[in-house]
Order: sequence, then C-alpha cells, then structure tokens
Amino acid sequence: MNWKTEGFTEAGISVRDLDAWIQFLVAVGGWEVLHQGETPAATRAAWPGQASTRVLEALLGRPGSPAGHIRLFQFETSGQMEIRGGAMPRDTGGIFDLDIRVANMDDCRRELTARGWTDLSGPVEWPFGEVRIIEWLARGPEAVVLALVQRLQPPLPAGNVGPGLGPVFNSSQIVHDVDRSVHFYQQLGFQLAINHRGPLEGRGGEVLGLTADEAPDTHVDLVIMHPDAVMNGSIELVALPTRPGRDLAQHALPHQLGLNLLRFPVAGIEAFARHVETSGLVREPVVFRTELEPYGPVRQMNLRSPDGAWLEFYEKTA
Repeated sequence: MNWKTEGFTEAGISVRDLDAWIQFLVAVGGWEVLHQGETPAATRAAWPGQASTRVLEALLGRPGSPAGHIRLFQFETSGQMEIRGGAMPRDTGGIFDLDIRVANMDDCRRELTARGWTDLSGPVEWPFGEVRIIEWLARGPEAVVLALVQRLQPPLPAGNVGPGLGPVFNSSQIVHDVDRSVHFYQQLGFQLAINHRGPLEGRGGEVLGLTADEAPDTHVDLVIMHPDAVMNGSIELVALPTRPGRDLAQHALPHQLGLNLLRFPVAGIEAFARHVETSGLVREPVVFRTELEPYGPVRQMNLRSPDGAWLEFYEKTA
C-alpha cells in the first residue's frame, strides 16, 4: 500500500460568534490560538455552495499538543441551521461529539454550566473495558456536544491531564449500520481498536440517553477505529439498532452550524485518491491545492461518510 492515513489532527466547528468561542477555549480550556485569519478560496470552493462566501477561521489547541485541535469557522452567510439542533444521542448523521479529558469533573461541570452549557446526559460513572471513567455529555452553543471524560482507574500518568480541557482525542458518529461504517473506514486504512456489540457495562448506556431501566438490556454497537488502532485521533461509531432515532445526515455540511468536519493527514494522497475511487467510495475524487495554516500548502481531498460526516484528508507539500 503506497499511502497511509493517520488519526484526525483537528475537528471543525461552524459557529455564530468566533470571538466568543475563542474566549471560551482560552479562558476555560487553557488553550491557545495557533492561527487566525480567512479560510482560503480553494478550501471554500470545495464546500457545497460556499465558493463566494467569506469565512473567518481560528485554530486553537492545547499548549504543547501536536494534534487534537479545534478549528472554528464563522461563515458570513444567512440561513444557517444547526446540524444536530435538538438532537438526541440516538439520532444519526454527521459528527456527534468531541471527546476531551478533564482532571476534575465537578470543577469542569461548574465552569461550563455557569457559561450556559447543559446536560445532554448527566455525569455517569461506568467501566469502559479495563478503564473506569466519569463521562458527561455537555451541550453548548450551536448544539455542539463535548464528551468530557475523567479517568478514575487506572489513573493517567502525572502530567497527562492538566487544568481546563485536554486536547480532543476521539470523536463519535451515530450511525445506522455499524458494519457498513466499519467497511467504509477500513477502506480508508482504519483498523479496529475496540469492537463492542451488546449492552454497555454498568451505567454506560445512560451516557447515550437511555434510562436506568433501559440501559442494562439495550443493544449498543460501539466500534472505535484508527489507522494504528489507538485512541488518539480515533473515530467512534455508535448504533442503537433497537432504538432508532431521526436521520440528520442531510444537514451535515460544512457551512451549517455545529461540528462540521474532521481533518486527517495522509501520506501519498494521489495514490489514496485512486484507491478511494477503485474501492467505489467516490466517483472521480478531486485532489486540490490549498493552504492549511499555520502548516502551509497542502493537497486535499474531501469525502462524506455513509451517515454524512464531512471528512477532509490532506498532505503537506512543503
């Protein structure tokens, strides 16, 4: 194979107020601004209907972290809608959440609720394989969901989680058919890191909005994938086949509000594009040149997952 994908390095959020989000990530998260400016014309031209739209952007990250960043976009356009506005965890389509580690869930929850964030599901303590965690799905502006995770046992090495919000390490998608989605990502070079089929352990189902009575008996397909089978820029695919929700995939476009894209490095993008085409994932994929600041010129190709998640693959050219 003469191409190689990596886990995502950044997640995108389309926002109404760029400055408010920057202030939140800096003041609450302890993040720093890595780049701020206008989205390049070549990038906009590859987004449906946005070639002539002015877009402001800012890239933020945890100091010292090479990945797990968030790129904010503010589209100067009208008629936007929230991709997952009013959605419940069982509703499919687009990008569901961004997973971020925190050192103390109580402190984090107080800070976010004081700023208007609400519970999509309350903090739940549960065993995730060999790890015991507290997980809180917090919903904020533009219906963005952050899955905030405090690891209890075994503890993370000292220094791995500081104050505020850690870098994004995983992102979930609620899908119709896990096997179809697994096949899609396998064609993109991803491997299985976790493959769970059945009720989640302990109170895990409550994280997905199930009641305490429903959770123990509700089948959940949960698969985590990454090109190197690790949880660092990984994709989590979740389905509740016995409790289907609404399909929101049609709204999952870059200019709509909320979690709008994930970006993945790839080595050998031309060979990757040929593979994507011969695999039948996309007819005549387009590789184009653009700028991805602060990294410089890149060649890029965009795809949509079977449930509408917008995925961008890039290779640095300098």
